[in-house]
Amino acid sequence: MLSFYDLFRKCFLRKNAIIKRAICKIEANSVFFQSLSDGELLALLRLAVSESFAQGEIVFKEKSRGDEMYIILSGTVRISKYIGAKKEEVLAKLGSGACFGEMGVIDQSPRSASATID
Repeated sequence: MLSFYDLFRKCFLRKNAIIKRAICKIEANSVFFQSLSDGELLALLRLAVSESFAQGEIVFKEKSRGDEMYIILSGTVRISKYIGAKKEEVLAKLGSGACFGEMGVIDQSPRSASATID
């Protein structure tokens, strides 16, 4: 079983300069983090690392190992599944403040969908 610390240390986020802005966005847009106090959220964000992606870049593929979760600071992410060989079904489009990928981290199961930068 993962500890609280281990569960969230794979999140990404830029360093201290944008933590305050990120907390506001996360609190406003992510039900996943709303039960945390500001101190708990700040502690989690200090453990996070920043990662940037280009438009069209795949963040993770369906059925890949789920060992990281993400918080969107800007831009949008398309969550989708492929039906057959070539038909993509878009399940959701997520924007600033949303988190995704948490289920794979929580239950250590393969990804149920793909995530691509829109």
